[in-house]
Amino acid sequence: MSTNQQRPLRLEIAALEDLALLAELERDSYPADEAASAERLAYRLREAPRCNLIARSADGQLIGFVSATRAATDRLTERSMREHVADGHNLCIHSVVIDNSFRGVGLGRALMQGYLEHARSLEAVRWVSLICKAALRSFYQSVGFRLVGPSAVVHGSDPWFELQQPL
Repeated sequence: MSTNQQRPLRLEIAALEDLALLAELERDSYPADEAASAERLAYRLREAPRCNLIARSADGQLIGFVSATRAATDRLTERSMREHVADGHNLCIHSVVIDNSFRGVGLGRALMQGYLEHARSLEAVRWVSLICKAALRSFYQSVGFRLVGPSAVVHGSDPWFELQQPL
């Protein structure tokens, strides 16, 4: 078993103080035409603080995060992915990131499972939605998401798929 597998994952609400590291992790994890800017991440942290969680290792190192906002629409649209609706029933995940040096040992699954547990505590949220590329569909389906179909959201050059999980 690797050292990384032995470290428990601690989830907590992200804060603006985490922004620089979150932006760095985002840039390292997504192609330039898909990565959220520091400004977009700051907007999500300010407007939807309880929708954004960070993952820390047992020694306190920030090793990943989930960034999301809420929408009042049932399906994801360009607008619902841009704007936060405070009382929206659809929790829209924008980013799921694990630091490159911690990948491949199940922390992404642990992060998603912990995030979904947290999502159940958010008032009025009925489901969680996200878009992903074809290569990640099976991962998200393995943690309970169901395929809705091709995404109406165009982001970068590759096609995306919309998935949802009822809470």
